[in-house]
Amino acid sequence: MFNSRNTESAVQVLRDLNRKLRDRAPDPDEFDANFRQIVFTRGQTSQKELIRYILKKVQNEEGSPTVGESDDLTIEHLIPQASDRDETIVGQIGNLILVDKVTNGRLADRRFSEKKKILHESGYRLPSAFTEVDDLTDEIIEENTMRVSKLSRSKVWSI
Repeated sequence: MFNSRNTESAVQVLRDLNRKLRDRAPDPDEFDANFRQIVFTRGQTSQKELIRYILKKVQNEEGSPTVGESDDLTIEHLIPQASDRDETIVGQIGNLILVDKVTNGRLADRRFSEKKKILHESGYRLPSAFTEVDDLTDEIIEENTMRVSKLSRSKVWSI
């Protein structure tokens, strides 16, 4: 870009870059499989900032309201980490949302039906798959993870 002498050559550089990025993009199945591997729990913290980044971008894309400042939001597990559920499900991005610290404290390790009520009262909006259930199954979490993955690859980070 810096060596471009005019607008036409700068446009060509951008087209070439865009083509190269498209050629290197993973296919949707590969993207989804890797997306499912992004997990955050007490025992698996290395991807915490990646998850915060993804959740911020997805919530922004969906126009989901957040309470408080963006930098003060914490990751909440809808199925509590203290449950006896598989850590790979509990830590999946489909089970996670960003909430303000006060709301996070109110949610604690409550059952999902109680969390749903508190989140609604606090002004948060859950995915439609969550609004009609009082308990989250592994299947619902995995479906939501795949919904977030598809949204991420097709809108948030589309090339």
